[in-house]
Amino acid sequence: MNFTNVLVDVYRMSGSNPADKTRSLYAEGVSLLMVPASTETQAFYADVPVGQLQSFLITDQVDDIKQDDILKVVDPMDSVYAVDDEFIVNGRSKRTMLLGNRLIEGVCISK
Repeated sequence: MNFTNVLVDVYRMSGSNPADKTRSLYAEGVSLLMVPASTETQAFYADVPVGQLQSFLITDQVDDIKQDDILKVVDPMDSVYAVDDEFIVNGRSKRTMLLGNRLIEGVCISK
């Protein structure tokens, strides 16, 4: 299982009514590592079809990533993903400190 580097734009959803939700650009050109979710991670999301769940690790300095944020691929960088592929962040992402850098990790679903 190899992580692939991908550049994405992050869109934040706003609005309380699902029919009226709008999205606005939150961060652009964000570098992240993405890989299909492991079997163990997939077990926590039994309602998600196998193959649609992805694990990600943001390597850029982004303040936060919230549930329902959209990650839109702008540069797949020789990965299996394509330009304009979209993923919806599922659940809470968490911050991790690694060698003095603050990273954000989480899971997302193919849209």
